[in-house]
Amino acid sequence: MKRKIGLLLLGLIFIAVGLALGETQEIFQKATIICMECIGLGG
Repeated sequence: MKRKIGLLLLGLIFIAVGLALGETQEIFQKATIICMECIGLGG
């Protein structure tokens, strides 16, 4: 049980750091490019 809580806390810490560094915008842009390429609209 302690291991699960520790992993949950570690995951939350990584999420918080990613949000603080603005990584969400970069990931969203990459995901958009991949989706557009997948349906044949992107270059």
